[in-house]
Amino acid sequence: MRAIDYVHESTGVTSVLGRKSDAQVVFSGHEAKTNGNTVYVPAIPADKELTEEQLAIHRGYVDHEDAHVRFTDFGVKRPNSPRGRLLNALEDIRIEALYSNAYPGTEEHFTALMEALAPRLSFPDDRTERLSMAACLIGRLRNGLSLPLTEALLDTLPHEDRRVAAEWVDRLYAEAMDSTAAVERLACDILPEDEPVPEPPDEDQPEAEPEAAPE
Repeated sequence: MRAIDYVHESTGVTSVLGRKSDAQVVFSGHEAKTNGNTVYVPAIPADKELTEEQLAIHRGYVDHEDAHVRFTDFGVKRPNSPRGRLLNALEDIRIEALYSNAYPGTEEHFTALMEALAPRLSFPDDRTERLSMAACLIGRLRNGLSLPLTEALLDTLPHEDRRVAAEWVDRLYAEAMDSTAAVERLACDILPEDEPVPEPPDEDQPEAEPEAAPE
């Protein structure tokens, strides 16, 4: 398919699947985002002939943002803070799960996108950001996607980090799939102070010997 044909297709998909008749799709820059009315996805040359793999990846971008248009409550504030970024990560899992259930077949697009992104990803040094990113990846696996490259990336995580992130995803599925507001409440419960999560004790360090009692 030519890129120009895909551009026309995307606008129709967003209007129908995103359930917003006046929604617009803008192909610009290198990032994907939406404000609930306009979907921005990475630019592609209009005359480019897209392979099936490239088409699936680009559809993954559009489907993800359409899922936000359809299921995210943009009235819920998502601050640029540890808690806000955790909220974003958990909301991404929630909306993709709902979208895939509503529109079978779109999970193939999410799979193509995640596997294309995985080789470019690395976990940040900050533990809170690391856990949020890990939860976002684990959530995609929990949604039923087959992601060997993402699995390989998760295998580089410390065991305790993967356990904590998986626990956050379990709580999302148990407590917060109903709404963005529910995800916000969960994020506030996980990070009540909106501060970085401390690193766990180093299990490889020997315990300090107790001081001898004075004679």
